[in-house]
Amino acid sequence: MFHCNSEFLKYEVHQLKRLLQHKNLSLCSMRELEMFFYPYHEAFPEIHKLLRILMTVPVTTAQAERSFSKLRVVKTYLRSRMCLQRLSNLAILSIEQHRANYLNMDLFVDEIAAVHSNRRIKLY
Repeated sequence: MFHCNSEFLKYEVHQLKRLLQHKNLSLCSMRELEMFFYPYHEAFPEIHKLLRILMTVPVTTAQAERSFSKLRVVKTYLRSRMCLQRLSNLAILSIEQHRANYLNMDLFVDEIAAVHSNRRIKLY
């Protein structure tokens, strides 16, 4: 996906070090480096690619582990009659539970009732 030319990267790192020394900066975080580097991103394409990767890779695996834990709970509960799309939707709701708590379920029920007016069980 991200192909990096090591020769160009070596040259770019050398030039970026010189630029930082010339500007007399000490950057403490990746965000500060990214903010400083942005105006020069076209001059240093290989470093720009690597910074984009570093900024998107999570620092820990806690979020992924929570996702799999929730998925296991949801899948065990409804394993026998669940298609992949429903499992995915329920997993997202379970993982993002703090956001889902603020949803107005009455709006969803009204929308489903309007689309499926010939239901035997009335939703409201």
